[in-house]
Amino acid sequence: MIIILFKKLIAGVLVCATILTGTINYNGAVTITADAASAVTKPQIQLRNNFGDKLEVTIKNLSSYKSNTAFDVYSGNSKVFENLSLKTIKSKNGVISIYHNGKNNLKTNADYSIRLVAKYNNKNSGYSNTLKAKTPSASYYTAKKSAPVYTLKNGKMKKTGKTDSQINVKGSFCDNKGTAVAGKTNDTYKGSCVKVLEGKYKGKYVSFSDSKLNRLDVSEYKRRVVCTYAKSMNGGRYVWGGTSYRATDCSGLTMLAYKQIGVNIPHASHAQASVGKAVSRNKMKAGDIIVMNGGGHVAMYLGNNKMVHAMNSYDGIKVQNTSNLQYYSVNTVRRII
Repeated sequence: MIIILFKKLIAGVLVCATILTGTINYNGAVTITADAASAVTKPQIQLRNNFGDKLEVTIKNLSSYKSNTAFDVYSGNSKVFENLSLKTIKSKNGVISIYHNGKNNLKTNADYSIRLVAKYNNKNSGYSNTLKAKTPSASYYTAKKSAPVYTLKNGKMKKTGKTDSQINVKGSFCDNKGTAVAGKTNDTYKGSCVKVLEGKYKGKYVSFSDSKLNRLDVSEYKRRVVCTYAKSMNGGRYVWGGTSYRATDCSGLTMLAYKQIGVNIPHASHAQASVGKAVSRNKMKAGDIIVMNGGGHVAMYLGNNKMVHAMNSYDGIKVQNTSNLQYYSVNTVRRII
């Protein structure tokens, strides 16, 4: 290892001195590299969640940075955050939440390019890889049971009730005056609530400040809609060949549930054994279809070790613990969402 000091004279004045490290090859040639102590590692970023009004980004190599490292976050050429501290990022479980592109709030169905620059001791890493993401065509949310519900009256929010159950809905991110903020300037329009666009509470508002409201990605929203509908059939009648709400057979139940999100699957348990893709039992997600008894019976997994199925004319439609699968021969688990 050698150290070379470069000096440059302009008009008799020393103007620059840079220390580089290098190695001497067997033939006497010198290979020069930048001083490792001065280098700042480039962030490696990836998308964690993609919502209609927000992008969640994580840094894959976050553990390689020292405690006083800071980051600048860019959307395109606009700076979203400046000097975002490593401590702040870690306090958010390593997630950087991006609501605007530096000037305007994010819009649905829009393309964004995200880059980061790491900064440490007055040096920077240069740009990270570019993360390209397109927001979904709608925004989705879940509100817990007993979440306060507001009505907009004379430009003000008035509490008028509570949700009587958990709701999973399409919504619009709004400020406290009910104005949708998508695409509007982020310094003027501050999102604080959601206008519900479907279902029982359509036209009402739920506030983020009540800590009972969260965003859902598209897949999670669809899974919840499917499972909520399927679970609501609990206690219904088993009807061979039936396709009516709470009066259906096993494959009719799963078929009707998926119709709620516009997905058509066959009304035949054997045929449902080949829809979607196969997943292992220990990796089941809510909404997956469990195919049993050589394809003669199906159930829907609801999550939390629960399933629902139209059993037979005696037992009807029941929500059961998946421990009951011991009485069946499971052939395959199919994931559609």
